[in-house]
Amino acid sequence: MRAILVAIVDDILGYLRTNYKPGAGEFLRFNQKQLLENIRLRDVAKERGAKDQPAADTPDLDVIEQDIVEAMRLQAIDDQKRTREQLNHYTQRLKSTNPAGQAAAMFTTAQDAVAAFRTAMLTARAVLGRARKNDLEREQQIGIFKAKNGLDRPPDPPKGHWVMSLVLAFSFLLEVGINSSVLSVGSEFGLLGGVIGAFFYTFISMAVAFLLGFFGLTLMTHIKWNWKILGFLITAIALAAVLGVNLLAAHYRVAITSGLTELAAAERATQTIWQDYALFLTDTQSILMVGVSLVIAILSMLEGLFWRDTYPGYARVAKFSVQAHARWVRDVEHYRGELDSIYDHHSQQIRALQASLSDRQTTIPQIIGNRRLLVLNFNTHLSHIQDVGRYLIANYREANCETRKAQKPKYFKQVWQLDAVSPMETPDDSDAGDPKAWNEVGERLIEASKELNDAHADIVSWIDLLGRSKSAEEADAVRTQGSRKRPNLTLVEGAHEAQG
Repeated sequence: MRAILVAIVDDILGYLRTNYKPGAGEFLRFNQKQLLENIRLRDVAKERGAKDQPAADTPDLDVIEQDIVEAMRLQAIDDQKRTREQLNHYTQRLKSTNPAGQAAAMFTTAQDAVAAFRTAMLTARAVLGRARKNDLEREQQIGIFKAKNGLDRPPDPPKGHWVMSLVLAFSFLLEVGINSSVLSVGSEFGLLGGVIGAFFYTFISMAVAFLLGFFGLTLMTHIKWNWKILGFLITAIALAAVLGVNLLAAHYRVAITSGLTELAAAERATQTIWQDYALFLTDTQSILMVGVSLVIAILSMLEGLFWRDTYPGYARVAKFSVQAHARWVRDVEHYRGELDSIYDHHSQQIRALQASLSDRQTTIPQIIGNRRLLVLNFNTHLSHIQDVGRYLIANYREANCETRKAQKPKYFKQVWQLDAVSPMETPDDSDAGDPKAWNEVGERLIEASKELNDAHADIVSWIDLLGRSKSAEEADAVRTQGSRKRPNLTLVEGAHEAQG
């Protein structure tokens, strides 16, 4: 019989735990009739009633009823344990969501964002202020230079020297090619000797001609007579040098074609250039060589003259002004882009905090509501477990009385109460935090957002004004009279309503 009794408890618990698999916070209702049939409780009750068990003088529940009660009690304890675990989970979620623990971090993040942007602003102001001052000073230097030198035109723009360099290189190679063919005739080293001689001769002729144009002719345009005289002297010396080199090369050509060696031809040329300077006119190749060299020398002189602005020193002043302005423009583009990037990054940070705040405000009522519902469902479930136990005990007693011959025990009139597990009290919602804290966090985030926007608007306005002002001080003065404001960031959608 004891084995049958143990089997009844196992059957009750087995039925409950195989047909009852709720999710978190869920409590399903048992099918009492199906449970009664599965454990054959009425059959067992009738068998025991036919033996007048339990005895009429039994003061308390018999073993079958005790097993039913134990099964109900174990199920209630298991549900209570699971419910408390779920309540602890809700409590932890409330603690992590409570603004009291997150407000300081949110405030710090927002203030750090504003501080980082203001630090970048100070750096930008310092660099851009110096760059603008240098730009204006260099521009003023051009005006001073024009006034001192009587110029009424702007400086010529910087030239691209690639084309001019290519022209010089082509002219050099052309003259070397022509002169080498002329000088190689009669040379004991043949074409190699002609190329070497033509190389040095052409290089000296073109270099002197280029320097003639670069220094001599430009100095002659100077307003001051001392520089003009120096330019005349340089021009005269350079012209004499160019003519002398070309005449010497022509006399060398005549000497070497007469059968003399290289060294002897060079000595003869230095003599004949003074004794009979027109001697080269008797040789057509020498005339051709001198003519080509003089044409290329004139071209080289013009290249030197127009290599930069023709007025001495004007190109140098203009170059510094162009560099200063380019530096100013480059710094403006760099710091505008950097400040915009920093502003966007920190704006996104604050917006993320606002979104997090809105999510937390939405989550807390849900957690509180779910926690209350969990307790309510558990207490209702305890009543249901008690009803199931009462139903099983009532059927057991009824079937037992049907086959009894002796009087039924007096305790059969007692109604069983589930006393092992008590209903839970409604949880205290004070751990959800003070709603005022949410409003304070939201207001502080809006303040940080506004401060960041104002700072960005100020620096953008200041940079624009600096580009139209004579100094950083003037830009500051204009900005204080009325700077334009950007629209402030607002809480993300739903955050303001959640605060209310």
